[in-house]
Amino acid sequence: SNQHMLNPLANHVLESMEESNDVEGDDLKRRLSLAKALLMCEPRFDGRTKTKTVSNLLFLDSADKASSAKEVQTMWMEYVDFLEVRILSLPAQSEPENSDEEEQESLMRSRSYEA
Repeated sequence: SNQHMLNPLANHVLESMEESNDVEGDDLKRRLSLAKALLMCEPRFDGRTKTKTVSNLLFLDSADKASSAKEVQTMWMEYVDFLEVRILSLPAQSEPENSDEEEQESLMRSRSYEA
C-alpha cells in the first residue's frame, strides 16, 4: 500500500490531480511543474509511493487520453530537458580504487566500454 509514505489526504489530492485530462497550455504546465516538484523531492517517487502519479501526470502510460498530442509531446520534451539537467548536475561517481580485475571488467561493460 502507498499509505506508508503518503497520508490519506495527500494521496487523495494526488489522485484528483492525476485524473485531470485537460491539455490546455496552463494545465500541462501545471502537470509538468507538479511532476518536477515531486521528482525533486524523491527521484523515484512512483516507485517509493507505489503509485503512478508522475507517469499519470505526464500521460506516460496514456497519451491517447490526451486530446492534443502535439502539446503533450512538447511537455515530454521539456520533461526530458529537466531530466538531462538533473542527471548532468549529479556528482560524478569515482572509480573504485581497490577492486579486482573482474569488478573492473564489470564496471567497464556497464559503461559500454570494450574490456
